[in-house]
Amino acid sequence: MQRYPAGTVLKIDCIAFWHFGLADGDGGVIHNSRKRGKVTRETLEDFADGRDIIVSDIMGDDPDNAVRQAKKLLGTRYRVMSENCEHFVRHVHGLNKESRQIQQYVLAAVGAGTALLTKNKILKTAALTMASASLSTPAEKKPYRRALVAAGLAAGQVWYKNRKAKKTAAKQQDETNSSQKQSEEESPTIQNSIESQDSV
Repeated sequence: MQRYPAGTVLKIDCIAFWHFGLADGDGGVIHNSRKRGKVTRETLEDFADGRDIIVSDIMGDDPDNAVRQAKKLLGTRYRVMSENCEHFVRHVHGLNKESRQIQQYVLAAVGAGTALLTKNKILKTAALTMASASLSTPAEKKPYRRALVAAGLAAGQVWYKNRKAKKTAAKQQDETNSSQKQSEEESPTIQNSIESQDSV
């Protein structure tokens, strides 16, 4: 199996989420494993567990230092919300200790929940779009911008369609009212004409 440079962040697709690890440069991977319940070092084969290994674009300024920091954290307990695999690789690289995948799922949950609770069509569309956009954001990227922009565009489209439909309905109503008024104005004339003919 390919050997990766020290400090390279690797990831494998676990269907519902991406699992991240740090190549140590010696053919191993240091990662915070949910399965092991702690930060551990494993071979590339064990880390991959039959899946394809993909190089992530998460990277700090000093990859060698990231490996040194990772080794210091061996044995650290796994906690999904605060010490998961993504927190780990970002932290050792000197980046913000965050999990953008968790951010994606939180946004998706908020969007889905809002869509279920609201009866407002514009808000429902925006919420569902936000949920979809957050989940489609690449794992390494912050989901907020994409989700909010997509939600805003979707809400704007629905608002525009509703406004256009209301204008069309109002125009049709005006034409109907105008037609009725014209008919009412013509009725006395016709009636007078009939009466004139009768009197002759």
